[in-house]
Order: sequence, then structure tokens, then C-alpha cells
Amino acid sequence: MADLMELESFLCGEASLILRGDPESVNPETSLKSLGFDSMSLLELLLSIERKYGVLLLNAGLTESDLFSLRSLAARLGRELDKAG
Repeated sequence: MADLMELESFLCGEASLILRGDPESVNPETSLKSLGFDSMSLLELLLSIERKYGVLLLNAGLTESDLFSLRSLAARLGRELDKAG
């Protein structure tokens, strides 16, 4: 079973790198839009996930709720990792 805290931590770190912000200021519950994500930075985040975990979320049928926040994205990533076994 995927460790959601570890996934959230990874996503927060990647978000701070992509958005060039302070890692401490990235709240996983804040909406991606409020954090400053746009379509290009979201794509960059999804590609970072693919590189680290080998999971291609672009083809996984992500929903709007999956992409609401880093926490919801971590939960979806965790489900995909559990399915991949």
C-alpha cells in the first residue's frame, strides 16, 4: 500500500521546484489553481510523477477532483501505485 504522506511530501517538493516557491509554503490541501499551477506546470508535475514512480497519470483518466489539490493527486497516485502492485 502506497504511503500517502510520502507521496504528498514528494508532490509538495516538486510543486515548490516547478513554481519556484518556498517548500514550506506549499500546503497540500490548497487548490492547484491557488498555488499557481497552469496547464504547463501541471504537465511538468505529471511528468515528474512518471519519472519518479513509473506511473503515467496522463492516460489514467484523471478527473477534476483528482487534480483539485496535491493531496487529492497524491491519493489518486496512491491508488494507481496500488493497482500496479
